Amino acid sequence: MNPDETRIGGAGEAFQPTRWSIVLSAGDPRSSAYQESLDYLTRAYWRPVYAYLRRRGHSIEDAKDLTQDFFEVALRRNLPGRAERREGKFRTFLLASVQNFLRDARDRESAARHGGGWNKVELDLADDLGIVGPGSETPEETYDRRWALDLLQGSLGDLRRHYAAGGKDLHYRLFERYVDLLVAGRPVGYPELAGEFGCSVSDVTNYLHRARLLYRELLRARIRESVARPEEVEEEVRELFGFLG
Repeated sequence: MNPDETRIGGAGEAFQPTRWSIVLSAGDPRSSAYQESLDYLTRAYWRPVYAYLRRRGHSIEDAKDLTQDFFEVALRRNLPGRAERREGKFRTFLLASVQNFLRDARDRESAARHGGGWNKVELDLADDLGIVGPGSETPEETYDRRWALDLLQGSLGDLRRHYAAGGKDLHYRLFERYVDLLVAGRPVGYPELAGEFGCSVSDVTNYLHRARLLYRELLRARIRESVARPEEVEEEVRELFGFLG
């Protein structure tokens, strides 16, 4: 954890892949959901953008400023309104837009003159964001890895809300513990989990089976809303885990 990665905004939330209906609303000032959709897109994508800029070699403070400036320009130029679903994934379109922004000094100077005027959504660049992945990664690979990590985390949040709504907090806490053990590379013993959570081994088996199925369903639901065609869902799933190694 780098103590210099200071906050520049309010509370953040896990990255969520774009729903194309939200892109359309964010690109249409006449839409009743216009402002809400803009806020959603910014919260969803500033982390990959910031991670990309840091991997490009920009300092912490410069990356913060450039992230703010990029979204300032995106607002003034109605970037969401230019996205075409038939042309591919929104995350790819956004990355190309960031690259164009970096090449266009006029955009950066214009944003600076406006004083970083995008304040529709505050960006919370917390000290634990940093640069993910090995140092040999390209900026583009870092961008994709950040997208993948936040997508998985966002789906986990969906699962938590689903279980909370059904009064099944135990199911979620058990699955969360299971995931933590897997990530840490530690053995997952069902009898140990049963003892820890005060339930039977049979319950652990059933709860985890259902949670894994539901988690995959929620993950695919998020991906399904960020691609042009349904058949691209499995391709995105394979890419996602490929980004994570």
